[in-house]
Amino acid sequence: MTKHEVDHLVVVSPCGSEAVGVLSSLDVVLHTKARAPLLRSLPSWAGPSVAEVLEKRTERPGICTAGSSLGDAAGMLADSGRTSVIVEVCRDESSFGLLTENDMVRAYINGFGRETVVEDWMKSAAFRHAVVPQYMQVPPSMPLSDAAWIMCRAAEPGRTCHHLVVRAVTGGRLGVFSALDVTRALHGLPTELDVAKAGADGTTVDAVMKLVAAVPRCKLEDTIREALGTLDLFCQNASLVVDGDDVLGLITPRCALQALAAGVPRDLSVGAWIRTRHTPDVPREVPSGTSIKEAAAIMTTHSLHHLLVVDLPSTKPVGVLSALDLARAVVSMNYHCPFVSLGWLRRMNVPTSFSLQAPTDALKGSSSRKRPAIGLAADAPDGSRPRVGASASNEGG
Repeated sequence: MTKHEVDHLVVVSPCGSEAVGVLSSLDVVLHTKARAPLLRSLPSWAGPSVAEVLEKRTERPGICTAGSSLGDAAGMLADSGRTSVIVEVCRDESSFGLLTENDMVRAYINGFGRETVVEDWMKSAAFRHAVVPQYMQVPPSMPLSDAAWIMCRAAEPGRTCHHLVVRAVTGGRLGVFSALDVTRALHGLPTELDVAKAGADGTTVDAVMKLVAAVPRCKLEDTIREALGTLDLFCQNASLVVDGDDVLGLITPRCALQALAAGVPRDLSVGAWIRTRHTPDVPREVPSGTSIKEAAAIMTTHSLHHLLVVDLPSTKPVGVLSALDLARAVVSMNYHCPFVSLGWLRRMNVPTSFSLQAPTDALKGSSSRKRPAIGLAADAPDGSRPRVGASASNEGG
């Protein structure tokens, strides 16, 4: 520990490479009765405040009324690149709701059309967060690392919204803070010292991405409703579009926004949807050795929430990187146990995933044929703390 200036070591079994525990410098001190221990303090990086990040936005916060249609709200999100919009229930700023792209996914798969009034949708059983919880309403002075921690906790399985509402000192709203704002903050770090403190230059995307085995898959012949329904069922925000062994792209909640805004039929096949929809010509793949700062720059520049990670020189997809994965990276690098450094465990010959068959009757009115098996990571977070790596939690940006 002294030679390499580390505070934790991963303990592996003597007859294999299976990780069995973590040894800390404090464990050594307590069990050896060392005198006057001089523990090296871990560098702390808090980052800019959420208000400072929001101030760099050029656009105003997205706001719609309860009387707006879902199509209008979806169009607003799709055009702006946002993942949420504030719904004003009345003129009182204390009464508001939050409509996210995950809500649009549920609205689309449950048959709510673009003409549906937002208020009617918010009153339905499928809408899960009519009121923004108090713990997700944060002050403008909150540091980026603390905001990212709350965001990751809110994105655990079973929870449907991980957006934070930034409240002004006077009681008004400054805006909504999302995972993509964390990405913008990483991209906009002002000095090399800030970059080094954040670990944004030395950490690569393969240490924080979700492995392909943990990402749902859909086929070209699946309907859009089936593909998006799988995302909602397994609390994921990206699905690989596959044709045999070939990966053709990703289906994300942004697809639901576009489909809802354009009135695309739910029974349209994924293949037909990919061929007909307009997609901007922007980079959507990054090599596995790309630093998270470089990935944050691509996401910020092109307002992308997901990137496909490929291995070079084969260009074989090995994972998917989301804006929320970068938020988890910010959190983990400020924890006493350095989860990011455990990325090497993935390259060992130990089981890291298992298959879970989606129930055929999970989606109302879905086809009776069996759904393709979906791999979920064995090290998915259990809710005790945020983790870097594959997870079964909602994400986005």
